Amino acid sequence: MPRFLIEAKYIINDQVAIKGPDVRHIKNVLRLKKGDALSMTDGAGIVYEGIIDSMQTQGITVKITSQKSLSTLPIQLCCAQALIKKDKMDWVIQKTVELGVSHIIPFTSSRTVPQGKENSRRERWKRIAQEAMKQSGQTYTPTLAPPLSFDKLLHASQQYDLKILCWENEASHSLKRILRNPDRDLSIIKSIIYIIGPEGGFTPDEIQKAIRSHFIPISLGDRILRSETASVTVASILQYEANTLLPPPS
Repeated sequence: MPRFLIEAKYIINDQVAIKGPDVRHIKNVLRLKKGDALSMTDGAGIVYEGIIDSMQTQGITVKITSQKSLSTLPIQLCCAQALIKKDKMDWVIQKTVELGVSHIIPFTSSRTVPQGKENSRRERWKRIAQEAMKQSGQTYTPTLAPPLSFDKLLHASQQYDLKILCWENEASHSLKRILRNPDRDLSIIKSIIYIIGPEGGFTPDEIQKAIRSHFIPISLGDRILRSETASVTVASILQYEANTLLPPPS
């Protein structure tokens, strides 16, 4: 069951009104009726459970029966994705959000193929990210940065505890080796950013700039993956490894 996004300020006397496209989805796709249960979130970690109280053409009223705060992922994941073709970029945003990525930074680099209309595309990406968040039952709304240049991306990465750059020519470090390095104190890692380049890859100068910004180039194995495949692959691995990155219980 999807979890629908609501604004907490519209909760009045334990009731909340749902309007917009979600009304059609609830009525025509899920075919819910008065008295059926519904799960909602404010996008900031609070989950509301409720019962549909009334259904009108323009909106649905839900009576809230309970609420609770849920924790987010133990590791905050950021995907920095080079701009790629429209449908592929849409797919990356949808799937990485479903996999628990909480922040997405589109960027341009030397070998990025210009697509144009990035600002209008960003509004579309926001809608895709929000729908993926609701569909996967998450409680935190993912954030989507405006497209950045590669240099500005490196500057914006300073806040992250672990910084990874996927590079097909890396021979020494694999993602597994980085995550399970006994010399790295994973218990203090609260955030990870990973960079996925365009189909043409990175220039040597960009790799050196990233290394100077404390990114670790890593290999994803012998296969050369498409940009969108690499992005989802890394998100899947990091999601799986997130539990092992937690400190042992005291």
